[in-house]
Amino acid sequence: RDGKRGKRPGHASPMKIALLSDAATQQFIPVLRSLFTENGVTVEFYEGPFDAIELEVVNPASGLYDFKPDVVLLLNSTQALRSRYYEHGIEPEFDRIRRVWDALGANASCRIIQCNYPLPYDRPFGQFDLKIQSSLYSGTQALNSHIARIAGERPNVLLCDLEAVASYVGRRNWFDDRLWDMS
Repeated sequence: RDGKRGKRPGHASPMKIALLSDAATQQFIPVLRSLFTENGVTVEFYEGPFDAIELEVVNPASGLYDFKPDVVLLLNSTQALRSRYYEHGIEPEFDRIRRVWDALGANASCRIIQCNYPLPYDRPFGQFDLKIQSSLYSGTQALNSHIARIAGERPNVLLCDLEAVASYVGRRNWFDDRLWDMS
């Protein structure tokens, strides 16, 4: 309720946070707003269109850049990764992350918070998934390692370790394929 009301502490200028995702995020913004408010931080949010991360960051005339964010939160979902994996494999994802960061760096002076990918709980090869480098499970592990390594080269990129959170909560509780398909 607090997040929907937009109750704000008395700060002069709000922190401007843009959320870009390849998943539905409309339920996430009110929760974030409420958490920031509880902690005395005034925020203004920009929510990018569904599954339009690249479209937003490569277009200098996009709503993202009109918003002039202080922080861009990149929230990638494992379910969307799975769809792209079955079409093109995992390799294009390595360059995709770098292209997004490069475009943001070229068009805005903002901090980037990149979420990594929770490892998928579905493992068609079972324990053998660990040995098959081309499996989604192994590919996601490699992609997370790549994200962490290249983030270390960029002082404006921070990581949000969703894999650790999903592991703590339990992946069967983290993922809800029924709700993913509905949204």
